[in-house]
Amino acid sequence: MRRFDPYRPIIGDPAVFLKNESAFMPPQNFYRIEDNFLKRQAAIHRLVENKKTTSDVFVPYLAMCYFDLCLPHHGSLLMRDNMSDEIEFLAKTCLSLAQTVRKSGVEKLKTPLVRKTLSVGERLVVDILAEKLAVVSPLAFAQYHSLCFHEDLPLAATVIIVETQDDARFSFFRPSVVSAAAVLVTMFDMNKANMARLGTLLNSFGGIDRDHLRECFILVAQMCKRKNLRPHAKVAHFREKGLWMVEPLEEAREGSISTGLFHYLSAGFYANLNVSHACQ
Repeated sequence: MRRFDPYRPIIGDPAVFLKNESAFMPPQNFYRIEDNFLKRQAAIHRLVENKKTTSDVFVPYLAMCYFDLCLPHHGSLLMRDNMSDEIEFLAKTCLSLAQTVRKSGVEKLKTPLVRKTLSVGERLVVDILAEKLAVVSPLAFAQYHSLCFHEDLPLAATVIIVETQDDARFSFFRPSVVSAAAVLVTMFDMNKANMARLGTLLNSFGGIDRDHLRECFILVAQMCKRKNLRPHAKVAHFREKGLWMVEPLEEAREGSISTGLFHYLSAGFYANLNVSHACQ
């Protein structure tokens, strides 16, 4: 399987990327089971508390991605006397591992020197996830779905994506769908007139199921309304306070991504848009 960096995904053929993303999701309907849902809620509480105290929001974000991938296999991780302690342990383990990945990268985890510094629990998670440590999350699509729109659009969409993690319903959708929905909601936050083009835009995302995108878009819009989330304002606040740490979400240009991906996007998502004006 192709390796993916959670922040700078290496993409050759976009069709391969879209095909592989389902491997980075929990099993279908996993969180529709109440017991699994409650376990996730317990982990969310721990990780949300951490998000309030860190300047790098992508550490708890990456930790939650790891938790979602590990929970179906938690039987291999049993190191505590009861399930409550086990879930707490798994959440903390994923958090500490995410901090290491953010600092050192995925590849260095394979070196004996770094592996020796990991706890027993962290090594178990590394062995379970293997190549999935470089997760394909909605973040991997944010800058590509935002191509040619607005310089703050990928960052603002990322604000929304990070906020989706405390709702298990978003785990039912492919990462590319969540990303596309976040980009659409960000566009409408930037300019309400874009709402008139919703039907066209929903039909324009190449490789994404339109009905799934529409359903996810509604959930994202409802979440933003419930949380009173204004992504552009939040990006401005983070920048002012020096808290925003998003190295990868730079403004994308044709020369910075693979030619195949650029033309794929141009022929799909951007076919119905005035690209020359959008890029100005």
